[in-house]
Amino acid sequence: MEATVTGPDDQTVTSTKRVVALPPFVLGLKVARYLERARAITPEVLVAGVDGQLVAGQEVTVRLLNRQWHSYLRASDFSDGEARYVTRWSTRR
Repeated sequence: MEATVTGPDDQTVTSTKRVVALPPFVLGLKVARYLERARAITPEVLVAGVDGQLVAGQEVTVRLLNRQWHSYLRASDFSDGEARYVTRWSTRR
């Protein structure tokens, strides 16, 4: 976190502070590794608190997206010996 304050004499004072912010819980999803011709999936959802213990009865909303990644090698002369890839993704709901 960083804050800057400007006084009446137009001088500024800036200070920074590192803050560790943890979410109140962490989600875990378990789905089948392979589904042939799936129209819908039903994942097992686990909720764990910051102490690592499972939390029962925590209401959550989960939205799963079908995201496809497409990468291809960008044309270049490779004079520097580095391959350059272009990556794009698309999402279907």
